[in-house]
Amino acid sequence: MTYYDDKLNIIIQKYIDLIDKKDWNTLYRNVRFEDSYFTGKLTEALWSADIHPEDDLTKLPDEFLGYSTITEWTIPNNIKQLGKYCFHSSALKKIHIPDSVYDIGVGCFYASDIEELKLPEELDVIPPCMCEDCEQLRKVYI
Repeated sequence: MTYYDDKLNIIIQKYIDLIDKKDWNTLYRNVRFEDSYFTGKLTEALWSADIHPEDDLTKLPDEFLGYSTITEWTIPNNIKQLGKYCFHSSALKKIHIPDSVYDIGVGCFYASDIEELKLPEELDVIPPCMCEDCEQLRKVYI
């Protein structure tokens, strides 16, 4: 086990009551406060245990998949908003954003590996730094 695995396990044990209660907003806020590197890692760990916080939310928390190794994902239709830096520095190459999403946070894809992006029809504003430092990005559909 690496230092990062150990720290993630400590974080999960520390906040196990929030996981049990499905208090996702408090959980992600607390983890982000401790070390934002672990928000995406936490999501990956929850998914590997077949726990899907996104099913109970309408807004993905800030940095939800930040630094994650997930390469492809379909956002569920119940999601209406994407938090700030939601996918920053992630390995995410492909994503399907449903038309239910009307708000995308600042820096949502910052420095991610996203290759192509189709923005939802309901999106009102393209946020600042949404795709900054996305070196693999080749196409954006508006």
